[in-house]
Amino acid sequence: MIRTSRDIAPTAAACLGQVCRRLDAVAVESIPVTVVCVVRHGYATTRASLENLYATTRTPFIVFYLDINSPATVREYLAEQAARRNNFFHIPIDEYVSRQTARLFVLDMIRTQYTIFIDNNILFAEGWLEQLIETSEKDDAGVVSPLIVMRGGNVHFSGAKIELLENGFYKRTQTTEKAPMGVALKDAKPEKIEIDFAESHCCLIRTDYFRGNAAEFFLEDMHNSFTLTRYFLCDLFSQWRGTSPADVASPDRYIEPPRNGLGCGFFISCCSVAGRH
Repeated sequence: MIRTSRDIAPTAAACLGQVCRRLDAVAVESIPVTVVCVVRHGYATTRASLENLYATTRTPFIVFYLDINSPATVREYLAEQAARRNNFFHIPIDEYVSRQTARLFVLDMIRTQYTIFIDNNILFAEGWLEQLIETSEKDDAGVVSPLIVMRGGNVHFSGAKIELLENGFYKRTQTTEKAPMGVALKDAKPEKIEIDFAESHCCLIRTDYFRGNAAEFFLEDMHNSFTLTRYFLCDLFSQWRGTSPADVASPDRYIEPPRNGLGCGFFISCCSVAGRH
């Protein structure tokens, strides 16, 4: 039987209470972003991804690291980060729950202007966060997604469309003509475009759109959702539009765990695609 946030709330209450008390001491007005991280494809990439996040990000940020029953060595590492890094909140969950269930523990606690969703197998380009914020502000975009490149340098995510078919099913694509999925980044020409959904590997959303009502928009039944769709957020945006800056810097990439279990897998680019409210 699938365990929900309601089932687990009693055991998580003490930790979440501590997080709230620590947040009260944070000067949130000077921090524009909260990063919410969950596991994807295992735990071996945790350290590499997290240390890369801090190495490449200049904008001040808060981290909510949702630790879904990680192995002892990973949990110890995350606890060490919480002890030594400012504004790093380690939320251990002592059983396997869905990614969406884990997210719901913290979404209504976020006080910053922007929320970033990331998975624990991402590496980041220099300036990645600054460009996502710039895109949101310049294009009045409620949701912004970067170009995502796989390990090895091939495009993984450059755009996003959802099409309703005649048979009632939806067709979901995450590629574009100028930067098709699987093509080498050096041969791609990504551009600013409209999108219908963002990938949870990495995306930015304005916190005001779900503040205080996260459970209404991030449906727990989408247990291991990798996609944030415009239909999913249809009550959030009367109109949704996506864009992507054409001036591409180096990309973000996904870290695909190699056979020895020590690597990372996706890389996030500074070229971003955005959803507009």
